[in-house]
Amino acid sequence: MNHSAPMLTLAAALLLLSAASSQSGAGAADKPSTAPAWDPELLECVKYVESKRGLKFKTPVPLRVLKGDAFDKAVRAAPENFNFDAVRAFNDLEAFLQESSTGAAARQRLVNDEIAGILAMYNFAEGNILCRAGLRGWMKDNVLSHELTHALEDQYYDIRGMFHGGHRNGRLTCEDFFVIKCVTEGSAQCVATVENRAKAKELLQQLRGGIMIGAEFLGGTSFPLLSSTPTRGIFAGVPSLYTSSAAYVDGKDFFPKDEDGNLLDYPDRANRVLRELPRSTEQILHPEKYWDPKKADAPVIVHIPELKQLTMIPAGFKEVARDVAGELCMGGLLIEFQVEDEWIDRAGSQPASAPSDLKKRAQNPSFFAEGWGGDEFVILKNDAGEQIVIWNTIWDTPDACSRFVESMPIVKGYRRLSKQCDNRAIIVYAKEMTGDAFDRLAKAAGIYGDAHK
Repeated sequence: MNHSAPMLTLAAALLLLSAASSQSGAGAADKPSTAPAWDPELLECVKYVESKRGLKFKTPVPLRVLKGDAFDKAVRAAPENFNFDAVRAFNDLEAFLQESSTGAAARQRLVNDEIAGILAMYNFAEGNILCRAGLRGWMKDNVLSHELTHALEDQYYDIRGMFHGGHRNGRLTCEDFFVIKCVTEGSAQCVATVENRAKAKELLQQLRGGIMIGAEFLGGTSFPLLSSTPTRGIFAGVPSLYTSSAAYVDGKDFFPKDEDGNLLDYPDRANRVLRELPRSTEQILHPEKYWDPKKADAPVIVHIPELKQLTMIPAGFKEVARDVAGELCMGGLLIEFQVEDEWIDRAGSQPASAPSDLKKRAQNPSFFAEGWGGDEFVILKNDAGEQIVIWNTIWDTPDACSRFVESMPIVKGYRRLSKQCDNRAIIVYAKEMTGDAFDRLAKAAGIYGDAHK
């Protein structure tokens, strides 16, 4: 997998310039809307998408073109369309590790930043496309082709249903969410950009000249992509930024190409993937683990017992979050605590004096989670606001396991306890916990090899 330097700069800018889609939440409409006929503005893009995707639309897709504030308002009117419930637990984990007491601010930052960068959106809940007014030329064609690909695949493969279905214990985990997001955004990028490679130079010229997109300004050599002020330097926003951009960048790279960058067996491979989703984001980041049967690497189910079984936990604590992070989200999170912000500023520039090994790691955020085999984390909280965070993991090798343990940060006011046993590790953050209590917790979580089946 080639994770190049633009991942956190130009690639993220491309994310904002590309069309962003929405995933429906529990409050979505029961029946998508339909149009009696195609909007004339979509006709050429419809023909293009059908030819590249190898499928014909079953019904026309309604198009709504709205100006600035009206567009933002329409997007905000249905915040459940971003399906933040699927990443709520992970945002709470991120907030805790950033020494924050709640994930609400992290979630709001994600909402603000994503809405500000959206140019168009296929609404899986309503079955229509919202488009920001003012798009022209090849950029408009690119954006609409991207969204129409979502609509076409939704008509054939029920993408909306995927986001509702869940893949583990009847629930949609954060890991499940990003698997689906990477596959759908990657496929849409394959269609929308297949004939636009020559436009990259034009895009760069536009970026250098400076353009306004919602509340975000991209210009010169700086890309201030985050509208909020990070709490720990530039990388405070990286988990959200990296995982969002990875859905487009790594999602597209997931589909095999020849030496010249031409897609191989597309769209047949896209049809297969939508019928048989990857088991993890590890397979997205390392495509051979999905496409090559000899290298297949399924995730290991890692479990933390229910609170009632954890008798070593003090009375008064309740479980408020439980989820699977996966390699993609874990890598984006861990880079924040490893790369010093004195040599990478908020705009993402890298001075020549930056240590080469840290440069390499900054260019590949998933470095810190490579070798992931499976995980689960739980967040407990009491009425006083104190938290206990438990993160149980399994890795392909002891070295990968050690890298994870060493990457975890210190959180002010909390003890950090860790236990590694070969390729398994558990991390616990607690205000107070004795060594004996921690050892009993590690044993209950199967760190010694009896609970990973």
